[in-house]
Amino acid sequence: MLDTLQTDTLQIELLAHEIVAYLQHTDAGHCARVDFLDRAEVLSVCQYIMRERLMDGVLFRILASHNEQAKTDTLFITTDKAIEIRNRKQECLCLFIPSDLVDAAYSSIANSFALIDGRTLHALVLKQVLAGRNNTDRSGTLARRIHR
Repeated sequence: MLDTLQTDTLQIELLAHEIVAYLQHTDAGHCARVDFLDRAEVLSVCQYIMRERLMDGVLFRILASHNEQAKTDTLFITTDKAIEIRNRKQECLCLFIPSDLVDAAYSSIANSFALIDGRTLHALVLKQVLAGRNNTDRSGTLARRIHR
């Protein structure tokens, strides 16, 4: 039986790889938002992508719940900063929006950022685990153990 840490790690890795796959063939200026993931998942997935350097040329950030958070942690940005990056159209931005965040300017982001739906990501990850099809040897081994 797998412990919670192993399954949580597997889930984070698979979610990260699905997000990166979605962004693979995007051009400079493309902006996407990842919705419907809880705050802990958002933080873990974003940190994993950056730590493992899964993708160059894309800025991965988390929407800050308040301006102070964006000032003290470079992983977080404000709504205004996200919109500014989008308007410049010089770099790709993948903006994680924690499911507990309610922001008045969110509608501007929702209307102008491509959606990466966390619910769909979870469904894809579940299918991968159940089918035992994973991109890394370690993930494949864990998936096969979960499948049994």
